[in-house]
Amino acid sequence: MTQRPATDQIDHPYRNRSSDKDAVGFAAILPTDDLALTAGVEAGRQRLDKWLWCARFYKSRTQAARLCADGLIRLNRMPVTKAAQMVKPGDVLTFSWGNRIRVVQVARLAERRGPTEEARGLYTDLRPATPAAPMLAESVGAPA
Repeated sequence: MTQRPATDQIDHPYRNRSSDKDAVGFAAILPTDDLALTAGVEAGRQRLDKWLWCARFYKSRTQAARLCADGLIRLNRMPVTKAAQMVKPGDVLTFSWGNRIRVVQVARLAERRGPTEEARGLYTDLRPATPAAPMLAESVGAPA
C-alpha cells in the first residue's frame, strides 16, 4: 500500500505558500495599476441597471435590476440576466417601457442621475418614426 503525504505537506492551490502575503493579507495580491482599480465612467463602461436609472427609464435601480434578472432587457440583441452587465457607448438596448418597446443606443455614460434634459443626452432613440394613422374614410373607402 502506498503512503499518502500528510495534509500539511500537500500543495493546495488556495493556500498561501508565501509568508510575506500572510503578513499583509490580501493587499499584496490586489492589482495596483490605475486602470484595474477604476470602474465605471472612468473605465468607459457602466453597470446596466445604473445606466437605466440615470437615464430615467426606471424610478429605481432595484426596478431596473429586477428587469435585468428576469431577462426582459436585451443588450445588442442578447438577453441580459445580470444587472451588473456592463454597457459602453454604442451599445443598443431593447426593453419594455410602459406599454411600448424602446430601442435606444447608449450615447454616453452617466456620472450622476441628473435632470430630464441631462438624461435625454445619454441615449439616442432608434425606434422608427411611426407613420400617421390613415384616416378612417380613406381606409374604409369613401361612398361614391
